[in-house]
Amino acid sequence: MKIRVLVTGVGGVIGQGIIRSVRMSGLNCQIIVADANPLSAGFYMGDEKLVIPYASESGFADEIFEVCKEKSVDIILPGIYQDVSVLSGMARHFEENIGTRVVACNKEALDCAEDKWSTFNFLKCNGLNFSPTIKGEDIDNLEEFIEESGYPVVLKKRRGHGSKGLLIVRDRAELDFLLPRHKDVILQKYLYPDEEEYTCGVFAGPGGEIWDTMAMKRELSCGMTYKGEVSSNNDVKNEAENAVRMLKATGPCNVQLRMTPHGPVIFEINARFSSSTSIRARFGFNEARMAVESYLCKAPPAKQAINEGIALRYWDEIVLPRTHENS
Repeated sequence: MKIRVLVTGVGGVIGQGIIRSVRMSGLNCQIIVADANPLSAGFYMGDEKLVIPYASESGFADEIFEVCKEKSVDIILPGIYQDVSVLSGMARHFEENIGTRVVACNKEALDCAEDKWSTFNFLKCNGLNFSPTIKGEDIDNLEEFIEESGYPVVLKKRRGHGSKGLLIVRDRAELDFLLPRHKDVILQKYLYPDEEEYTCGVFAGPGGEIWDTMAMKRELSCGMTYKGEVSSNNDVKNEAENAVRMLKATGPCNVQLRMTPHGPVIFEINARFSSSTSIRARFGFNEARMAVESYLCKAPPAKQAINEGIALRYWDEIVLPRTHENS
């Protein structure tokens, strides 16, 4: 019998990466893909496609529930944070009423990870390495922060994804110009060296226990990993695992770090699938497979052999004829 998998947010790289990972898993799955945009590229990667409301719309959760009920969906793999955020609070309702499992971290851990100011305070309070950080509106402590951190500093949104809104501020003139023009941001010490940036996939069980971890040294383009090399750096992996364990996150998590002269320093945590999901799957670390196995079977997934190598990401296209449907 086929496992019926619903993947949401398939207009973006994360949702599309989840689809690829399910295809690579070797599991017998029927993949239903869903997105609010009727021209989402991921619609052409699944077995069935559905246009659904945006997660911000009031009818989103009810629509997903009815879809899962009608199509006997076994498990939902949300592809964007907005969907994860809504579905996280509905997970028990879905399971108890229609038997559909939702792969979404608990709301407390999810919210902490998505708010970079909360992430900084979480790292600091739990004795993990952190980069000095202040809120953009904290003018009283700005001079002390600059004196401690020096330039450049990083200006980023408290809640943002894919490096959207991230700016490197190189001197006081830039800071004085940019700070009044950006609200709800943080300032963070710039971490060196540039060539020592890592992304770690950490998969955690229902109680927050760590089941498996994979680290890659990476280079970024457009806020995503475009070049990744499998790494065996245990310091990086241990720091990522400690953070996920202390956060009590569950399911797939992505931890981003830089290896500094003072050790690995975390600067972002994503308590969900990430844009590197399909890259890791190609090396044997398949988070979609782990999610399906563990959430449906409620047991630790089989340990996966991780292959060494380098991944290079590139653009591709789907070209459609002009029709009434997509005009």
